[in-house]
Amino acid sequence: MPEKCQYTLFMTKLITVWNLSYGLFQLFLAVTRHSYWYFTMAVYFFLLGLGRLLAVSQKLKHRTRIRILSAMIAFLSVVICGLTYLMIHHDINPVMNKILVIAHAAFAFTLITAALYNVVISFRRDDPQKLMIRNLSLAAAIGSILSLERTMLGTFGEPGLEFNVRMEAYTGFATFIILLVIALNLFRAAGKED
Repeated sequence: MPEKCQYTLFMTKLITVWNLSYGLFQLFLAVTRHSYWYFTMAVYFFLLGLGRLLAVSQKLKHRTRIRILSAMIAFLSVVICGLTYLMIHHDINPVMNKILVIAHAAFAFTLITAALYNVVISFRRDDPQKLMIRNLSLAAAIGSILSLERTMLGTFGEPGLEFNVRMEAYTGFATFIILLVIALNLFRAAGKED
């Protein structure tokens, strides 16, 4: 196996562990805060972690793996859209202490950095594995930004404030659209494979 492939595989495994750790952190928050927002986000990050493992798996053809990931991200976009609507409709924002907000930010910024790294290494390359990893990294970064924003608005904002509601609505809708574009990009790429 070439050295670059080994490095990419190592980085993917490392980011997968980080992704799953973030999912565990979200699950911890779901249990301690009795929040279905965090529970859903935990499932979101666990699925993305499993998606990364699928991306580096050699058991299925590239086309099949890309289509599975495309469907998974499209499904997650709809779930995020519905969850955002419910959270705004019921005026529920997660509130926590500043230490947990800082931990949230550390996880989120690490996932954003990983996404930027994967965008750079996959730029103008026709490697389907890198394409899958890049899109999964983007989906993880987008989800972490949304979760961090909701946590910060809940912790530092005032409940029911019109600014908070608008920000949550705009960001939730933007997340839905971006995830849908990522899913469509993967689906289109599946047609070019094999």
